[in-house]
Amino acid sequence: MKFDIMESKLYPIIRLIVDVFIIIFGYYISFFVRYGHNIQEKNMEPFFTLMPYIILASLFFFHIYLTDDNGDDSYFDTVISSLLAILMIQIATMAMSFFSRGFAFPRSIFAISFILHSVMIILWKKTLVYGEGRFGFRSKLLLIGDDEKNRNVMKNLIRIRNSRVEIAGEMKVDELLKYGIPESIDSICITGSIEGFYNDKVLEMAVANDKKIFVVPNLYEIILSNSKLSQFDDMPVLKVRRLSLTMEQRFIKRLIDLALVVPALVITSPFMIVASIMIKKNDGGPVFYKQERLTWGGKRFELIKFRTMIVNAEEKTGPVLAGTNDLRITKAGRLLRATRLDELPQLINVLKGDLSLVGPRAEREFFYEEFSEEIPQFKYRLSIKAGVTGLGQILGRYTTSPEDKLAYDLLYAYSYSVLLDIKIILRTIRIMMKASSSKGKN
Repeated sequence: MKFDIMESKLYPIIRLIVDVFIIIFGYYISFFVRYGHNIQEKNMEPFFTLMPYIILASLFFFHIYLTDDNGDDSYFDTVISSLLAILMIQIATMAMSFFSRGFAFPRSIFAISFILHSVMIILWKKTLVYGEGRFGFRSKLLLIGDDEKNRNVMKNLIRIRNSRVEIAGEMKVDELLKYGIPESIDSICITGSIEGFYNDKVLEMAVANDKKIFVVPNLYEIILSNSKLSQFDDMPVLKVRRLSLTMEQRFIKRLIDLALVVPALVITSPFMIVASIMIKKNDGGPVFYKQERLTWGGKRFELIKFRTMIVNAEEKTGPVLAGTNDLRITKAGRLLRATRLDELPQLINVLKGDLSLVGPRAEREFFYEEFSEEIPQFKYRLSIKAGVTGLGQILGRYTTSPEDKLAYDLLYAYSYSVLLDIKIILRTIRIMMKASSSKGKN
């Protein structure tokens, strides 16, 4: 297999180190810009005192906003993510400066450093794009599975703008076992449901030939994804996590929801006022749209959203998912959907206890029944309280298939932690700036 520095574990570490260095160096240079060479010790001392904490904050926010890059982000998207990370680091530094009583940390430094950070990070990301294009190579991927699954993977890979993966072909399992993996192939992707015996053979062949392996997971593989190693006497066994949350986890999750939703309502109230004015000015109809949805255990509740479609949009069509160029969506609605601002009233549902801040997307009963007929496991989404945002919302789109939505929701349920919730909430801010994630179905 060819060596690619961008595929090594060292590459993201190097990127992260440089990102953090830019933050520290930018703050340091800001003092010289502000004071010249006559910097008083009382001004620099708070910076040196806070430096370890600034480094930790930088590591955290750059990890949140700049990891898990699958090539879907353009250079512009990467820059936006970087600037958002810088803004969060600035806010965290201001808070640390205040609470540590570092009032001698000049406030003008924040304005100067933000400009320096932004310029340096833009140049650094441009250098990375050039380097990846100049020295990187596209990994040749072989798809293994049934034709329909292969086509779905192809469609998704083609949609990725900067993918470093090139589809080299596709093979059925029996063909692979007969002819083997071509030498030119760098990685394989198992896309369909393959019987256990053949699945083991394919994996064994890939390992023996030192090929990278991708697997489109089914329910069984998702269940095992966050299992823990245990043992019965001297026999190794995997302990599978429960799908539903424990009583303690639900209690902690509810406390976090209440602690965050009140300030969130205060912070977002100006945006809600603007959204309300836009909707009223657009067609004079109702500002809010209420719709019955299902949450944990199949409980029904009224979801509150800003209205983005014409009044009585489903009067003639019945329940229909929104399309990319759906004529029912108003002008104001398109902007609200693109920025995800139409979701903000759901914070009221969180306050009432109908929703959690993070969880599977609440669906209508009509669509639950429709999807469950095709995918029996779809009902498992009701094993955890629905949320305003979630893993499926930050990693998928409105166009994401029901199967993939289910996969994300089950992965979230089996991987739940407070830190995962915090990561999802912070990354939701970034998703609100990414219009492609809010497009309707094709």
